[in-house]
Amino acid sequence: MQLKRKLFLLALGLVVVTLTASLIFIKQKASSNATSSEKILPVANGQTVTTLDYSDLNIKSFG
Repeated sequence: MQLKRKLFLLALGLVVVTLTASLIFIKQKASSNATSSEKILPVANGQTVTTLDYSDLNIKSFG
């Protein structure tokens, strides 16, 4: 009975690790697909995001 429980917990742990790794991979892939002028940011559902485009100002550096 102990062996079955240990095997179950091991299998469950492997499933959790696999799902977590998959979600991290998907999120990183989505971030790397963004262009240099667009970034993926977490936003709560129902909120509107406005992007600002300053490319026509020809800013060379800031800070």
